[in-house]
Amino acid sequence: FAYPWLVFGHNGVISWGSTAGCGDDVDIFAERLSAEKPGYYLHNGKWVKMLSREETITVKNGQAETFTVWRTVHGNILQTDQTTQTAYAKSRAWDGKEVASLLAWTHQMKAKNWQEWTQQAAKQALTINWYYADVNGNIGYVHTGAYPDRQSGHDPRLPVPGTGKWDWKGLLPFEMNPKVYNPLSGYIANWNNSPQKDYPASDLFAFLWGGADRVTEIDRLLEQKPRLTADQAWDVIRQTSRQDLNLRLFLPTLQAATSGLTQSDPRRQLVDTLTRWDGINLLNDDGKTWQQPGSVILNVWLTSMLKRTVVAAVPMPFDKWYSASGYETTQDGPTGSLNISVGAKILYEAVQGDKSPIPQAVDLFAGKPQQEVVLAALEDTWETLSKRYGNNVS
Repeated sequence: FAYPWLVFGHNGVISWGSTAGCGDDVDIFAERLSAEKPGYYLHNGKWVKMLSREETITVKNGQAETFTVWRTVHGNILQTDQTTQTAYAKSRAWDGKEVASLLAWTHQMKAKNWQEWTQQAAKQALTINWYYADVNGNIGYVHTGAYPDRQSGHDPRLPVPGTGKWDWKGLLPFEMNPKVYNPLSGYIANWNNSPQKDYPASDLFAFLWGGADRVTEIDRLLEQKPRLTADQAWDVIRQTSRQDLNLRLFLPTLQAATSGLTQSDPRRQLVDTLTRWDGINLLNDDGKTWQQPGSVILNVWLTSMLKRTVVAAVPMPFDKWYSASGYETTQDGPTGSLNISVGAKILYEAVQGDKSPIPQAVDLFAGKPQQEVVLAALEDTWETLSKRYGNNVS
């Protein structure tokens, strides 16, 4: 598997790059199946026969497996519930535009200016952030992709009936895709975050946009200096990549919860250690253990907090998506993502309470004072780490 283009590169006149866009370009339609005519579904008042084809997958050292792919006007069938005579079809806004998208990626490498480059961006149907810079000092950004023009009232987080009422009106024009050219800020920063305020996010429950995001670390550093040298720009990447975001997000909450404890209290000692830490995650030469205790403290505390709050509020089997702290314990190495985990993003809004722009309709603390839950998770942290490493916090 390989791309026939350079994802990050330049042609001597312009340079380009990309990150995952994570826009909402997929919907699920619930097709009503016919009980009398197998393979038929109801659409616009008529029973329509599904398309079907046979696919065979060869298995190494095993027998090949053949199965039937069923398709409706909305897309391929993912799952069928015979008890309710319902089949769930996945509609993809880029369906049928794969080759055109591949060519757009290839041809954008030949562009000589913003206009030529955006002409290719308009043909790229996958949800991807594209970045542009040229030798004249111009910079630009486009949230590329094809996105559906939904019916009014369509909640894309849930399946909608496939009988015709909720069919897409078409695709939104490229002019509506978020984009910017030579912004007043003088820079463009992104870490798979939302391309603009109130932009519809993907309905993937394992990925969320919100106020807690690594891009804020980039913004913070760039806003400190109006201009950067090439080496300083590399330093921004190095620092933001290693910065433990959970420290900035949750340290005020931890400090508030332990402010009334004596300095000899192990829970206070854990937080004091975090307070003295600069938040930079650095590995030892073995590539598996951290140079500082802050990483493991936050890992264990956040794991306990999530178990006591978000995970407890989410029913199985979806709870597992919200239990990860975002990094593994020090002895196992940083095998997890060092971005903010989806559970931590939700927890961050919860600890903000009324200060959060997102109304907290669910009490994740289950009626308990927030401070009580924070301290209980710190107690869990002390018990876990003292058994593992002894009583010396440092």
